[in-house]
Amino acid sequence: MDSRRETEYHGWMDHIVTLIVPALGPVPALFPGEEPPRCGTVCVVERKKSSTLGTVRSARPLGKTDSRPTAKLLRAATDEDLREGETCKSFEDEAMAAFAALATKYALPMRAVRAHAFLGRNRIILWQSPQGPLPDLRAFEGELRRKIRCPIELREADARQTAALLGGCGCCGRELCCAAGRFPAEEPAPPRSAALPASATGLCNCPRCCLGF
Repeated sequence: MDSRRETEYHGWMDHIVTLIVPALGPVPALFPGEEPPRCGTVCVVERKKSSTLGTVRSARPLGKTDSRPTAKLLRAATDEDLREGETCKSFEDEAMAAFAALATKYALPMRAVRAHAFLGRNRIILWQSPQGPLPDLRAFEGELRRKIRCPIELREADARQTAALLGGCGCCGRELCCAAGRFPAEEPAPPRSAALPASATGLCNCPRCCLGF
């Protein structure tokens, strides 16, 4: 076959793989290959030049009208990758403890919600939930980076994001929709009257996600 047709053929073999990455939720990634990894396989995915572990949730061939995901699935995780993932969890705990200590030192009205360290520990994302107006955080962030010896990205989490990051079960007994990556097409309408039962709101005190399905 000619080079043009060969390119088209290989393009047809590209797959969009959805992975569940702890703290990051569902991550669509591109996987070039004839057959994608099976569901439940732990894989290494590259996001913004940093790699992390994720578990394959679904896969389908890349269609002509699909946009190509920015993340790329690199390979199935090796034993070394899994050991590095366990080390990253300890690093996340260290970052959370350093954040809490410095927040107390600077008397800042915020709390750490969740941290996520990428493989190689060359980058960490830390979500925080403000409990009030925040002052200039430059001194706080500088000391935090020196303590954990790693570039850190602070992100603010609202009520829904906090619930998704912390996880848990809803009143239906199933995992929270936001934690499992089940998002409604539209934002659920707020309760229209105080007569609605308390079960109309989720753990985040916002209307339950399932009301939007």
